[in-house]
Amino acid sequence: MSRGMAAITFYAYAFEGAPIVATRGWLVTPSTEHLVASHARTALGRAVTPRLWIYRCRGAIDGARMRCDQTQQIFEGNVDHNLHLFARFCARSVLADWSAPAIVGEYLRTGRSSLRAAAHRCAAIVSECLVGTARIAARATYAACEDEPVVAARRRAGWLRRSASSASRSRIRSARSRRRC
Repeated sequence: MSRGMAAITFYAYAFEGAPIVATRGWLVTPSTEHLVASHARTALGRAVTPRLWIYRCRGAIDGARMRCDQTQQIFEGNVDHNLHLFARFCARSVLADWSAPAIVGEYLRTGRSSLRAAAHRCAAIVSECLVGTARIAARATYAACEDEPVVAARRRAGWLRRSASSASRSRIRSARSRRRC
């Protein structure tokens, strides 16, 4: 190990669809055919199916650069159910940003599949007459009601980041839009 580098052990993630050519935010590992991400949300952004690999990596860090010298696969499998839970969790985290119809709130709390289609339609319709943070929150909820969990979780993770960054400047516009709808 070179001077200034600290030894680390960390978890790395890859969904089916992970890049195979060096890309920002992704790490090359010695024993995988694809790159891995040190953040699960980064890996989720490239997911095309709910198939996930989790690795324990040993390597080094020097400032902002990480290196993975050894990997041990600790999980490989379908995380379909977990992605639905994640999408619903994220959507519940922004329920306070908009006035969700009762059926949407019930679906997000219970996860009952019999409510999914109705909650999906309601969130989609309501999101069209909202702006700012409220609209982002409603669209995230709409995505959480998707039948395809990879799409729902990936969209939800992206909208959650946008929602957090635009929250302060959107609150006034959101209050005005509620009066118009």
